[in-house]
Amino acid sequence: MKIAAEQGVGFLLFPELSLTGYEPAMARDLAVTGLDSRLQPLKDMAQALKMVTVVGAPLLSGTGGDVRIAALTFGLGGEVSVYTKQHLHSGEESVFKVGVGGAPVDIDAEHVHLA
Repeated sequence: MKIAAEQGVGFLLFPELSLTGYEPAMARDLAVTGLDSRLQPLKDMAQALKMVTVVGAPLLSGTGGDVRIAALTFGLGGEVSVYTKQHLHSGEESVFKVGVGGAPVDIDAEHVHLA
């Protein structure tokens, strides 16, 4: 993130499941929540570097403890927004639940939608 900031990057997007790698058998154990304290260093760095940052992780959500593929966006003001994958690939449905999407990400004056 620091190198990207040095290059003038204002929006940094990491790949799907970038925090854990694609490990379906371990997804539940590796899953985070939107307020997970393990995410605090990323949130702090995004704010300090003034760079909207999106990372991928398995997300534990719902009252039944469903695991979804998620993109977590760390905004410039410290806010964290969550997008969950709506269209799973063949085989993913055995581990992950279908997501519900998410709100657009505001970058400068633009609304960017993740998909």
